[in-house]
Amino acid sequence: MTEFSLPRKITLATDLSARSDRAFDRTIALAQQWDAEVQLVHAVEDTQYAFWVQGPTWRRSPDPVAIARRKLETEFPGWSNVRGSLVVKNSAPYTLVTESAQQAGSDLIITGIAHDETYGADKIGRMVTEIAKHSQAPVLAVKRRVAGPYRNIVVASDLTDVSRHAMMFAAGAFRQANVSIFYGFDVPYADKLDNLDNVERDLRASETANAQKWVKSVLGEAADEINVIAEMGQVARNLGHYVSDWRVDLVVVGSEGRTGLLSAILGSTAEEIMSKVDCDVMVVRPG
Repeated sequence: MTEFSLPRKITLATDLSARSDRAFDRTIALAQQWDAEVQLVHAVEDTQYAFWVQGPTWRRSPDPVAIARRKLETEFPGWSNVRGSLVVKNSAPYTLVTESAQQAGSDLIITGIAHDETYGADKIGRMVTEIAKHSQAPVLAVKRRVAGPYRNIVVASDLTDVSRHAMMFAAGAFRQANVSIFYGFDVPYADKLDNLDNVERDLRASETANAQKWVKSVLGEAADEINVIAEMGQVARNLGHYVSDWRVDLVVVGSEGRTGLLSAILGSTAEEIMSKVDCDVMVVRPG
């Protein structure tokens, strides 16, 4: 396995509302775990900015940045415990987040989601999806409350070079966690087979062996620590069940932007995974 450098610069995209609490808490936890710097980015959209500049001068907040800093100090405990900087500007969120992350040389972008559902698919949000499609840095969408470091991690893989970077990131950044690989395969003409169970069993054995060989090519000797799960059928659905049954904390999935798993077409595999699994999701593009 190639030597892996831990993330040293993290960008957190936040609207400073209660729904961002989970992403903020995870950011602080990872920054302390990796001794990383944090850049907090908050976009003041046009409608919000208009509210600030209206009214008599004595009522006006002199600086949106000052308001954001005050909110951080009073409502976001833990900010003072990391090396951090704050970017607050009147801008479209996607533009400000991506440009700020690129300028800072961020190794990871963290964000919350639009809305989580107890039953059914979560609403990820357009900004999160767009960042995941286009960011060169990995993107972590936080869904769950922080209950400690990530302990059980699954890499959703198609055994390609796109997945290779996701596998390396998961194994390198979370060295104390239990890391598994989840590989989905199909049985050709399954609906026409009378002995599907036998075919599936035999194919699962061979596909598991293929996945183990692939992990070995990526991680070398470290592959011995990786659990391999090969399942027939729709990846996002099966992975969703696995996450729930085995209490997975984080799913890591590879993406190659518009031409890879996370394509521009709604319903693509990575996008489905982001919305359907009941845990945090990280999207990693080839470096």
